[in-house]
Amino acid sequence: MRDKSFFNRSTQMLIISVFLVFVASSCSKSDTESDKEADQVSIYKLLLYPERYHKKRVKTIGFYEYGIISSLYPYEDDMVNRFLFRSMVVYNVKRAQSYELAVCDGNYVELEGLIVTVETGTSGRVVVYLVDVTEVNMVVREGDGSVDLIPCILFYDGT
Repeated sequence: MRDKSFFNRSTQMLIISVFLVFVASSCSKSDTESDKEADQVSIYKLLLYPERYHKKRVKTIGFYEYGIISSLYPYEDDMVNRFLFRSMVVYNVKRAQSYELAVCDGNYVELEGLIVTVETGTSGRVVVYLVDVTEVNMVVREGDGSVDLIPCILFYDGT
């Protein structure tokens, strides 16, 4: 049987996360630099210095976890162990339906979107959201060492 305080805490965090995502996604284009071309930024820089990229379009690479609240992690181990403090929330994917992106679950991907940061609670922890995602590409390493970016939607078989 689950500890009631854990369930209540989890439920509270989920409600807060959904609310914050709603607030984050309501940013208007006039408030952002969304018309500019996205800058390639390391996921480490986004997690360490999120305030530098607030309301800017970026491309970043990491391990994608598909779910109700999708996440991007710098390391596969972080994803497997669900180290949420070492992740960014991926929300509002525009180009493809979410079920089509499930094929990229657990893979190394490149995402392009708008960074929105939200400070939570009294702890001062900053949650980094990647919203208005326009590109989701799987990073595929070829046998000769070259790397290709292939849109995740191409892996979707329609089922």
